[in-house]
Amino acid sequence: MGSCEIFPQTVQHNCNGRFLVVCGDGEYIIYTSQALRNKAFGQALDFAWSAVGTGDFAIRESLARIKIFKNFKEHRTIKAPISSSEGLFGGACVALKGPDCVVFFDWNEGAFLCKIDVAPKVVYWNETQELLLLVCDEQAFILKYDKDKVDAAIAEDSVSPELGVPGA
Repeated sequence: MGSCEIFPQTVQHNCNGRFLVVCGDGEYIIYTSQALRNKAFGQALDFAWSAVGTGDFAIRESLARIKIFKNFKEHRTIKAPISSSEGLFGGACVALKGPDCVVFFDWNEGAFLCKIDVAPKVVYWNETQELLLLVCDEQAFILKYDKDKVDAAIAEDSVSPELGVPGA
């Protein structure tokens, strides 16, 4: 079967199941699912797969910085608009959890999309990537994601650095 160089704390498959990531000890290692060959590795506090793209993922490199990878190559670095981050979620958008909020970014451009003033424990996306569920300690929120509105705002360069994309 094989061995792992780190003590695994989480194991996640990507969207099509061809790769899996093992995270722990401040590091991540991506393996192929079939042969368990090492595909990529590095330092990270958190890891999140994209909902699309075979080798698309994000890492939380520090409390204030996220790196997005496209096809296993570094694509973009995002400086978080919050003072400290506590977690990272994948899906249709990159979601960065803060102490009292969650902030969403676009995978392609790294554009700030919106900030929601709840601190979810988990973020779930539906299969069509149009709905998301923010699960908090005592309540949950279902939100609709408008990808067409986000794509139009990014194409028109009308994304506000403070407000993101209204109605995203």
